[in-house]
Amino acid sequence: MPLPRFVKTLVFVVALLFFVLQIHAQSANNVYTITVLNDKMQPLENVVVMQLQAPDDKLVKTDVTDQNGEVKFRIDIPGDYRFATQLMGYNDGLTAAYTLPGKIMAATINLSAASIDLKEVNISGKRMFLEMQPGKMVVNAGSSISNAGTNVQEFLPRLPGVSVDKSGTISLRGKAKVLVLIDGRQIYLSGEDLLNRLSGISSSQIQQVELIFNPSAKYDASGNAGIINIITKKNGQNGFNGNVSVSGNQGKYFKTADFINLNFKTGRFSSFFDYSANVDNNYTDVYDTRDYIAYGRLEMTTRIKVKKVNTDLRTGTDYQLSDKSSVGLTLSASTFDRDHPGYAEAKWLDNTGKVISTNSLSNNFVDGLKNIGASLNFNSELSQTQHFSVDVDALKYNAYNDQTTTNQELSPGGNLTGSIVHFPTTINIYAGKADYSLQLDKNKRFETGVKLSRSNTDNISDYRNYDGALQSKDLSNSYRYFYNEHIYALYSNLNITGQKINAQLGLRYENSQYTSQITDNLAGRNNSFTTNYGSLFPSSTLSYKVDSVNSFTLAAGRRIDRQTFKTLNPFLLFLNNYTLEGGNADLKPQFSWNFDLSHSWKDKIITTLSYNTTKNYMAGSSLGTTGPQVLVNTINVNNVQNIGLSVATQFEMAAWWSATASGSVNYKKFSGYKDWQIQTSITQFQLNVGNQFTISKSVSAELTGNYISKSRPELLSVELPTGNVSVGLSKTVLNGSGSVKLYGRDLFYNSATRALSDIRTGTDYAVFKRDFRYVGISFSYRFGKTMKDRKRSDGSAAEESGRAQ
Repeated sequence: MPLPRFVKTLVFVVALLFFVLQIHAQSANNVYTITVLNDKMQPLENVVVMQLQAPDDKLVKTDVTDQNGEVKFRIDIPGDYRFATQLMGYNDGLTAAYTLPGKIMAATINLSAASIDLKEVNISGKRMFLEMQPGKMVVNAGSSISNAGTNVQEFLPRLPGVSVDKSGTISLRGKAKVLVLIDGRQIYLSGEDLLNRLSGISSSQIQQVELIFNPSAKYDASGNAGIINIITKKNGQNGFNGNVSVSGNQGKYFKTADFINLNFKTGRFSSFFDYSANVDNNYTDVYDTRDYIAYGRLEMTTRIKVKKVNTDLRTGTDYQLSDKSSVGLTLSASTFDRDHPGYAEAKWLDNTGKVISTNSLSNNFVDGLKNIGASLNFNSELSQTQHFSVDVDALKYNAYNDQTTTNQELSPGGNLTGSIVHFPTTINIYAGKADYSLQLDKNKRFETGVKLSRSNTDNISDYRNYDGALQSKDLSNSYRYFYNEHIYALYSNLNITGQKINAQLGLRYENSQYTSQITDNLAGRNNSFTTNYGSLFPSSTLSYKVDSVNSFTLAAGRRIDRQTFKTLNPFLLFLNNYTLEGGNADLKPQFSWNFDLSHSWKDKIITTLSYNTTKNYMAGSSLGTTGPQVLVNTINVNNVQNIGLSVATQFEMAAWWSATASGSVNYKKFSGYKDWQIQTSITQFQLNVGNQFTISKSVSAELTGNYISKSRPELLSVELPTGNVSVGLSKTVLNGSGSVKLYGRDLFYNSATRALSDIRTGTDYAVFKRDFRYVGISFSYRFGKTMKDRKRSDGSAAEESGRAQ
């Protein structure tokens, strides 16, 4: 398949830059690396390192060391700097002043243990589960014991303010539609496909998760509620090293989740290899009661046995072309295969509760998703004040969906009907972007960039009806569907920093073009249409530091969520004889304005008041059609308004007990559907609490829980309260190189989804139960040999500091 012209152009630009930058010598590297070690020469993680401007020790930047004890600081403004370190259980460190950039741009700091009694309490600097920063929260996935043995799909609903409804829509702080990134890169999936992709990634691969509530113009404008950026583990230590994790979980059925990571670095060359494999034996029980105005009561009990097998592979290499430039290549592949045969019994009852008729329903459903991808990136420090980067991505998804359904009326001479469906889909995605930043002066930084993306979707719908003996092609629902989308974007950002006031002003322009076409339909449904629209997306943030304790932040921005191939494709999928699922060819993109006012107290308690208004809000819908059937699809609600208040905090209850808590309350109002002037509203609440206990130097425990009140994800549907309580116990073994974790999730089995819907032809009450409650054990082990970095050791005199469908 030939590459698009813009991809060829970007590759040419990268090649040209390689040549130019090799002949454009740079005298010094402006990235300063610090390695922090303990008195046993072992790396210390989570050490707070502060860059201070000499001689008045004005704070420039704060960061924390990674699992290799390293932290890096960009020296954008030449000057004299020194670095301070803080870590509980260790004496504070303060270096001499250095003139930077300089010949030596790396150093090692050795911290000595504080002279306090640590025999009973281990304060080794374990990172808190939740770190709060203005405009975002950082969740340290590796610090949670009960996340062992889970995948990212299971981990998401445990994040502060995150919820996932029965249709697979992810919400953040009560607002639906979230843009999900992995290491800063878009996945280009949504809904159930996105969740299936995330279910193949082990939580053991995750270092952190960033919850970004008000993204700057540098990010894609997609995501009404903000961005969830999943950051995978990386190891920059010289030599060969890695880690392996295996786990087994027992609920009603047995599940496994395994992961291995390998890293190698020497000189200018580094590479990594990640692989995870998950086998999830599960079930879904659905209890559905519909009271129709015209047809009486329908009671359906559905039991589905589910087996999911996920694999995820990522490998890549980076090469330091010079002290100023580097190039990297990442390859990825993933598979998702699911077999979920189901059996249901449907009973029709009259007004007195007497059974009129009974039907037996079966659905043999097999689906899957395979993905391969490649990413090329180039970074260069053009000068001490200029940075340039290029990223090119290519992705391919192959999906299959095969379904055989039957409906047997359980009475003498009862009819047998059914359908056989083949629904293969191929998606090709190409994207490229270039970013440039310029430090105008000590307090101002300008950023600009361009992004181009293109996706092509080819879907075949082969639909056949049968009566138990004969098959006949369904001419209306058999066709070929093409969907092509092009998005072009430009952005500019200005960041201003000061002693009291910080500001960010940004503007992004995105132009969207898409073509939808139906062909090969023998019932005369062939059609095509093309849409082209462009929009501006401003974003701004203003922060004011009142004193050393209090600060305020005001943020505003405009965002968009576009239709996807699945939400537009009019093909109907028969979930059972009384429930259909399909797309909506008339669906429009939604546009939203977001406003946040936040207050921070010591970066320990952050309170946020937010307002959001969305036009053409895309919401799930379950509305009655002709007869007793209900159509599940996505519709545009004319307007949705959301007013919210959220609080997040973390604190030390005792030397051995740390806690985090976050809560949000939202008032959500839906107004209008087409010409129907309907209004619905709800006030909903969500709470997440985490407790971490240090029992001894090698043993720790965890107790976490979350609660979601009655919520309204759709115009005419509410979901009743759910909750989850999990526990975990961890012990380090093998001289700290390994750990064993025991855990239990959803102890009281409160995660079942219960939904009550107005289907206009009646009401529907459904309960969805899955194998969420289980206990498990996991073992992880770090291994490998490291080699001393000679350049880094040169600075060890007194030390320092240091991104479908």
